[in-house]
Amino acid sequence: MSRAGRAVPRLATDVVPLTTPIKTRATSSVAAADAPASASLEANGVNTADQTNYSFATVAIGAADPTRVLIIGVGRRSTSGDVTVSSFIVDGSAATSIGHANGGAGTEAADFFAIPWPNNTTATIAVNHSGGIVNCSYSVYAAYNLLNGGAASDVQTGAPAGTWSNNVSVPDGGIIVGFGEPGGSTALPTVTWAGITEDVDAVGEGFIGRTSAHGAFSSGGSVAVSITLSAAVISLPAVVASFR
Repeated sequence: MSRAGRAVPRLATDVVPLTTPIKTRATSSVAAADAPASASLEANGVNTADQTNYSFATVAIGAADPTRVLIIGVGRRSTSGDVTVSSFIVDGSAATSIGHANGGAGTEAADFFAIPWPNNTTATIAVNHSGGIVNCSYSVYAAYNLLNGGAASDVQTGAPAGTWSNNVSVPDGGIIVGFGEPGGSTALPTVTWAGITEDVDAVGEGFIGRTSAHGAFSSGGSVAVSITLSAAVISLPAVVASFR
């Protein structure tokens, strides 16, 4: 439209609609980064048969979730030497070793394994060893909102003939999980954890115990973690690791 032969200027309110939508962050890609990590004990047990390979069927592994990582502690007493885990399998898939502690020939050992596992609420766990052992124990933790697929931030191991004690570095919003298999010399020892919360303190077989614990930390730093015992032990192999 024109006035006196001249074009009418466009008013400031004549704005062309914006047709390209404003981009937003994909919530699935940032959910784990925005939320602190968490963990919960889902199952624990022991098989006291003298053998080399063990299979635990229909083990509870927690609620299915895209961010879930299984962190599994496993312990044993060997018949001779440092018998190691040759393979650790969850429903046909190999888990990654996080740490190993051994008390010496013919004594207890402890290991941690981790595997990202988003689906299902139960699993079959197979633990195969390099030699004969007299029992195999386990604790299963389901961890959520981990950022590195189960890669540990810090791992501390040891197998003292007494109190186990180490400082563990944990990132902001991270978790610490620990597992041990104390071997009593004359009696079954009960254990007391400090620094993280005890979840399991149970008999493995005879004077052999099994224990695990975990904690969540909104603020990171160095955490003093210890395991004290009610009775003398031949060794206390334990692995304690942090994750974020």
